[in-house]
Amino acid sequence: METANFFRQIAQMDINSKLMLTIAKATESTIIVSILIENENCSDKAKKYHTPF
Repeated sequence: METANFFRQIAQMDINSKLMLTIAKATESTIIVSILIENENCSDKAKKYHTPF
C-alpha cells in the first residue's frame, strides 16, 4: 500500500477525534500495532476505561 493511499483511506473514515497509531517491534519477526482514539467531546464515562485496539 502506498503511503498517500493509506492516509487517504484514514481521511475517508471521517473521524472527528485524535487517532494515535503505534507500531512497535515485539520480536525479530513480529510487530505490534495499536490504535487509540481520543475524543474530548465524548461524554460517555466508559471512554476512560477503553484500551487501545
